[in-house]
Amino acid sequence: MPNEIAPNVLSWASELDELTTEQAARTARLPILAGHLALMPDAHFGMGATIGSVIATETVPAPYEEFPTVLRSAAAGFAAPSVSG
Repeated sequence: MPNEIAPNVLSWASELDELTTEQAARTARLPILAGHLALMPDAHFGMGATIGSVIATETVPAPYEEFPTVLRSAAAGFAAPSVSG
């Protein structure tokens, strides 16, 4: 079961350092989030965004350059739905 380590932050990690916890808590306060921020078991501090964090948004910002700077490094691994037609 996850632990709520900060408001809107659920963690599946057994060990987290203070920098990682603070970084995740700051990201969880961003207005683009739809729900909580989840930290995976291997979560750790990253340059700009917490490595091993997962967020959900209501919409995908477009263009990509409009992403807040704090999320750009984390967004490299996100997949936007494809449109066929």
